This record gives sequence, structure tokens and C-alpha cells, in this order.
Amino acid sequence: DKAEIRECEIIEKRLNDGKVEAYYVHWSDFNRRCDSWVDIADVDLNTTKDKLKEIRDLKRNFDEFTHDHDEHEGMDEASLKEHEAVTKIKNVNKIQIGQYLVQVWYYSPLPKSVWRSGDEVIDILYFCEFTLNFYRTKVELERHQKKGCMRHPPGDEIYRNDKVSVFEVDGSRSKQWCQNLCYLAKMFLDHKTLWYDTDSFFFYVICEYDDQGYHVVG
Repeated sequence: DKAEIRECEIIEKRLNDGKVEAYYVHWSDFNRRCDSWVDIADVDLNTTKDKLKEIRDLKRNFDEFTHDHDEHEGMDEASLKEHEAVTKIKNVNKIQIGQYLVQVWYYSPLPKSVWRSGDEVIDILYFCEFTLNFYRTKVELERHQKKGCMRHPPGDEIYRNDKVSVFEVDGSRSKQWCQNLCYLAKMFLDHKTLWYDTDSFFFYVICEYDDQGYHVVG
């Protein structure tokens, strides 16, 4: 369907036996969270920008979040270029946290024990929804869960209304948990620099309670 053709910038290519099999692309006029791999069969390298403009004039329905706000605010040109060079390709496609399988939006600077530059993209990263520890395989997650763990954030419950609670977590006292939270948050925030130095911060975490424990929801 020609009406679905969209302009994009090729960021990277994936080879198979020396031949290009897919391109990692940034969609023009879309937020970077939509960057994705596209099979070469779905890429038209011959369509011109003028032709695309004609198509967009007939049918254009971009997502509302594209122009809601400027996520680059406060960054100079050099910082922006450096940021985009380092984070241009997502290193995780999806996360599994509790019963939810969630599409990741952005690159996250995961520990080298989990992912290193040059590694294949992680298709699914498995999170423990209580400790926020994360693992490359479901087997590793299940092994962690069998050890038994706390069922709530490691802080003080400062608010409760029926099954909704808010916890205050001290970044200096629960550093690992807060770092895990920052790795998770970075997957959905383009510009977030804090993921290891949590000592000076308090984190306020919204949870829903059931018979399994306190599930982080915000």
C-alpha cells in the first residue's frame, strides 16, 4: 500500500553471509522511540522525497506524542550529537515484568554483565517485578524467584488508599534497587543521565497490592 510509505534515515544495517538483510531506521517526523529494524524487502530505496511528500499530503496521521514536547531541551549541539551516537540503536526490544510484555522505547546503559556494545540486541529482558533485578533468560529469573525475595520496595510506606500504596526509597540505603529502577526508566526516557549515582536522591514509587505483594506501577 503506497499510502503507508514513510520517509526514514538508515542508521545501521544487519548482514547475513555478507548481504544486507535488514536496516535499523529512524522514521522522519517521529520520536526516536519508534526507531526499529526493517527487513530489506520492506525498504524502498528508490522512492524520492518529493514522492513521499505527495503521499503525506494525501494521508498523514502521525502519533500525537511526536510534537508534545522537546526531549532535547537543555542539551547543546555537541551533547546532543554525542548522546545520539551512543544511544542510536536500542539494545533491548521488549521487557517482561510480571504478567506484562512491554515494548522498549530507548537504549538503556545496562551493566556489561548483561549487555556489551557489539552484542546482539536482547529480544526480551526479564525483570523481577519486586526486586527489579533483570536477566537475559527466563530460567535465570525463575532461579532468582525461587530464592525468595521481598515483596515490596525497600523503603517506607508513606501513603495507602485501599490497594494503592506509595513508598519512599532512599537511594543511598537501597542503591541496587534504585539503580535497577533507573535502568528500567531509561528504557522509556530518551534523556536520563542518572542510573548509578543514586545516593543523593529519594525515589517515590507507586504500587498496587494483591496477595502476591506490592507491584510497581509508577
